[in-house]
Amino acid sequence: MSGIRDFNWVFRFEQTQIFREVFGHSLIPQRYHNDPSLGSWVCRQRYLFKNVAMNSGRQLLLKQLDFNQRSPKNFFFFSLWNRRYIELCYYKKIYGNCNVPSKFLFNKPLGFWVKNQRQLLKNKKLESFKVELLCKLGFEWERKKKFFRISWIKRYNELFSYFIKNGNIRVPQRLGSLGKWVQRQNDYLKKSLLAKKKKKLLLIIKILLKI
Repeated sequence: MSGIRDFNWVFRFEQTQIFREVFGHSLIPQRYHNDPSLGSWVCRQRYLFKNVAMNSGRQLLLKQLDFNQRSPKNFFFFSLWNRRYIELCYYKKIYGNCNVPSKFLFNKPLGFWVKNQRQLLKNKKLESFKVELLCKLGFEWERKKKFFRISWIKRYNELFSYFIKNGNIRVPQRLGSLGKWVQRQNDYLKKSLLAKKKKKLLLIIKILLKI
């Protein structure tokens, strides 16, 4: 019988080990809905560990898993974190990175969660094992904003289209980026800061205005 008990113990220990490798901790609650029998086993080990009723060999093995002698009261939050982490793993497999947009159309909670992890680390409120798991996944803690600069010639073509449509180049700045671009070009012209080719192109429009 002892051999069977030892086999069962090793089997449950290996399950706990797998749980830790996946989620980064061994905080399995007594009422673990994914595997109730594993939750009961872990609860029993906590009792034996606490009351020094466990042999030293098993104690040593559990210590290697950072085995917690107290049942986690806030396991809901750990399980939710685990779920988002797995979703992030899938996201990386699909997109090749962990940069989930905060308003990710297909999974808005995941986008918010990723943003929240960065904020928690910034405020020094993110547990070290979570930081380690995210780092292994290639998580970028400081998201670099990518500014897509439209080429000068593309803006020029937009201005030319505006001229054809409206008969002038007085683009209101309230229209957005084109209006601001025109204002900058006028400033550069006055200060002679434009390259010759760009200056010639702008002068063509100005000449057409006088025709």
